[in-house]
Amino acid sequence: NADKKQAIIDETHTLIALDNIGSAVQQVKVFQQQWRQIGYAGPRLENKLWQAFRKANDQIFAKRDEKSSSESAQLALKEVAFAEQLQALAASFDTTAELDTLIKQLEQLDELKAKVKNSRVQSTELNQGISDLENNVNQTITTVKQKQDKQHWVSLFNIIETAINQE
Repeated sequence: NADKKQAIIDETHTLIALDNIGSAVQQVKVFQQQWRQIGYAGPRLENKLWQAFRKANDQIFAKRDEKSSSESAQLALKEVAFAEQLQALAASFDTTAELDTLIKQLEQLDELKAKVKNSRVQSTELNQGISDLENNVNQTITTVKQKQDKQHWVSLFNIIETAINQE
């Protein structure tokens, strides 16, 4: 039994160097089950083997935790950057802007929304801010289009009235 447990310890040590920590963690869990099934290795070796196995396990789980913390920090930085981009877009939003400018702002907002979605950032506040600004821009575009349509009709009626009065 001691040789089998030592073989598991040796294999566990090779997992520490793996870049794919998720795979290493899954394999360690398999090794833990195998360890339990092997049985007692004798009074002289059992505790030593267990301590060595546990130390290797702890190193792998610490590596996983470190990677997780690093990823969380990176996501937090991305969220801050996205929030700053949203704030800049919101600050540049002008309800009196021309239609072309509003459409460009909407395109920029769509790009930001796609970046957020693809980044794995999970922020209700950020998504809500994007949605709110998107609604405001769309409402303003609708209003501008209605004003343009109204102006076209007024111009058309003025032309018709002028033509009638000239006859």
